[in-house]
Formats: sequence, structure tokens, C-alpha cells
Amino acid sequence: MSQSQPEWNWREVSERFRYETDNAESYLNEVGKKVKANRNYELIFDEHLARFYVYNCLHGHTFLETRDMFVEELKRLIAVKFNSPIIRLTDRADPRILPKGTP
Repeated sequence: MSQSQPEWNWREVSERFRYETDNAESYLNEVGKKVKANRNYELIFDEHLARFYVYNCLHGHTFLETRDMFVEELKRLIAVKFNSPIIRLTDRADPRILPKGTP
């Protein structure tokens, strides 16, 4: 027995990605103040920095118009080969990689 999937609503999907972007940015603002004084916050900071960049590149794009287009975009992103990391963990203090307003 097959279950029907809910109708694709690209606006809701985009808004969810926008929400996740804003949430990650809020954590970065909060944890950014703490990571300078306590290295125990580095993992949390790095996780939310990654979340910010991933979700930020997903919301508001035409590839969200259909589920199939979105899946194809995700496949394209997975297939991208990077020769070196875009952001190294040691770069976390570099203000150029942080969202604007992050301490």
C-alpha cells in the first residue's frame, strides 16, 4: 500500500530553510561571545556556522519550485568535489567567514 506524499509547497520549504538560517545565525551571535573565552563552545560554534551556510544557500531559489528540482540540486551539491575545505576550523576567528553582526 503506497502512502501519498503531501503536496509540495516551495514557499513553505523556503521559509523553513530561512527559519533554520536565522536560528543558526542567532546561535552564532550567542555562542560567538562565549567561544572566545571558553574553547568548549568551539564545536557548537562550528556546527551552527555550517548550518548557517547550508540553509542560507537553500532558501529562496528557483530549484525549490518542485520536489524533483530540489532533489536534483541536492544531487548536484553532493557531486561537487572540493580540493580543499572552504572553511577550516582554525578560521573560525576570521570575521570574513561569519555572517554580518556575529561577534
